[in-house]
Amino acid sequence: MRDSLILVDVYMKGNGADWVDKGNWLTDRPLEVWDGVETNDQGCVTELYLDKPQLSGPVLNEIVNLVELTSLTIINSQLSGPIPNEIGKLTKLQ
Repeated sequence: MRDSLILVDVYMKGNGADWVDKGNWLTDRPLEVWDGVETNDQGCVTELYLDKPQLSGPVLNEIVNLVELTSLTIINSQLSGPIPNEIGKLTKLQ
C-alpha cells in the first residue's frame, strides 16, 4: 500500500497526466501490472523502469522511499536537478 502511494506521488510530480502511455498507472489494478513496475510477493516495488518522454520536473525524491527497490531505470525523460543523496539508503539497489 505504501509503495502505491509513492508511485502516485511520482506520477503526480512527474507530469503523469501528460504521459502518452499511462500503462495502468493510477488504476485500481495491482502494482505489478502498472507499466514499468515489478513487485515482490509482498507487493513492494522491486524494479522501476520509466521510459516516459513526458516525465518531467525535478528528480523524483520520492523514489528513495521504495526501500525494496533493486533496479531503477529512467530513460527518455525530461527530469532535471541533482540525484538525491538519500539514494544511497536504498541498500538493495544494484
